[in-house]
Amino acid sequence: MEHLNSLVGPVVRRRRTLKQRWALIFLPNKLMVIATIVIAVATLVKVGVAWKMWREVHSGGLDTDKLAEAAVNQAADAVGSRSESDAVY
Repeated sequence: MEHLNSLVGPVVRRRRTLKQRWALIFLPNKLMVIATIVIAVATLVKVGVAWKMWREVHSGGLDTDKLAEAAVNQAADAVGSRSESDAVY
């Protein structure tokens, strides 16, 4: 083996660029990489949409609580004012 190294010289390994490595990958593997990236992006979008929906539902629930409280107060005021008007007549 040393005999070959002395004839050829030391082996110099160059690092390939990303573009060069991508060119060496077989098509099915490239498709797998692309599909994985698409799935990852779609997952992030779905998580973002779900989070926004949860926020909207949560804030809507708080608004519903406020509306229910206002309705109870309005009903109590209406009952209180009616009993006062009955007492006057």
